Amino acid sequence: MLPETPLGQIFAVIRKGRVRINGRKVAGGYRIVDGDELQIDESLLDSGDRHGTNGQHSPAPRGGSELRHYVILENEHLLAINKPRGIAVHGPDGLDQQVRNYLGDSLPHSLSFRPGPVHRIDRNTTGIVFFGKSALGARRLSEYLRNGSARKVYLAVFDRELRTPVVWEDRLRRDTQKRRTHLASGRSRGNAHARGNAHGRTQKAGQTAITGICPILWSNDATLALCTIRTGRTHQIRAQAAIHDFPLLGDRKYGGRADRGGYVLHAMVFVLPEEDETLGFRYVYADPPSSVLEGLNRRFGPLTPERILESVNRAMETV
Repeated sequence: MLPETPLGQIFAVIRKGRVRINGRKVAGGYRIVDGDELQIDESLLDSGDRHGTNGQHSPAPRGGSELRHYVILENEHLLAINKPRGIAVHGPDGLDQQVRNYLGDSLPHSLSFRPGPVHRIDRNTTGIVFFGKSALGARRLSEYLRNGSARKVYLAVFDRELRTPVVWEDRLRRDTQKRRTHLASGRSRGNAHARGNAHGRTQKAGQTAITGICPILWSNDATLALCTIRTGRTHQIRAQAAIHDFPLLGDRKYGGRADRGGYVLHAMVFVLPEEDETLGFRYVYADPPSSVLEGLNRRFGPLTPERILESVNRAMETV
C-alpha cells in the first residue's frame, strides 16, 4: 500500500492514531478481521517529502513501451508475456517493473494490490510468464499452480541422446548461497535412462519434483525434448537433467557442454484443466525466440512451431 514510506514512519503514525480500525486507535499488533474498516490519514498517501523521497524516484527501466511486442495474452485479470532471454522477472530493470510501466495508469487505483508476477522463470529461460492485473486473477491462477492442476510444457535441448519418454521424480534441495539446486539426501527415482535408480528409496529431505520428458529429435549427441512439469521448484528441469546425466546442452552451471548462445529452455505451453471464464483461457502458447529456432534448425533440421506443437499432447501424457 505504501511502498515508499519507511517502516518506522508507518509504526509512528499507528502509535499516533493516524491509522484507525472502525474509527478507533488500535495497537500495531492488531490483526484485521473480516468486516473491519481501515482508515488512513490521507497525508500518508501523498508523494514527495512525506515519503522520505524528496520527490525523487528511481528512473523507469527501459523497454516498458516495447513490451507490447512480447504480450501473448491480455485481459482485465491477467497479462501473459513471452519473456526474452537475459532479463530477470524481478529486480532493477526487471520484467515486473517493465510491466508496471506498460500498464501505466490503465488499471483502477488500489491501495492493496498492484500488478506483479504470479510465478517466475530464470533470467536465461525464455517463454511464458503471467502477471496478475487484478487480485482475483492473481489468486485464481495461483490456486491452479498451488494445487498442481496447471501443466507447463518447456522446450529443451539435452546433452546426449535420450530416445524414450521418461518421468523423473526426485527430492530437490536448494543451496541459496551457491544459487544451485541439487539432489536431497537419498536417491532419485525414474524409469528408463534414470541412471538405473528405479528402486524408489525414500528420501527424508527436500521437496518433490516431477518432470515428464518426451524426446522429439536427435542430432550430434543431443536431444530436443518437451518437458512437462506440475511442480515448480527453482531450476527444476536444469537440476533434474543433471541428476539423471542429461544436462541441458550449454548449461555449464549444471555440467552441460559449452554451446554457442547458452542453453535452450523455453516455457512454451501453459495448460489449465479446463477453460476458465474468469482468466479467459484454457491454454496459452508462446513461440520460441527466432534465435532459438535458428539454432534448432541448424542442429535438428527444419523445425516450425507447428511441428513442435504436434508433440505437445504426447508430451503432456508423460506426467
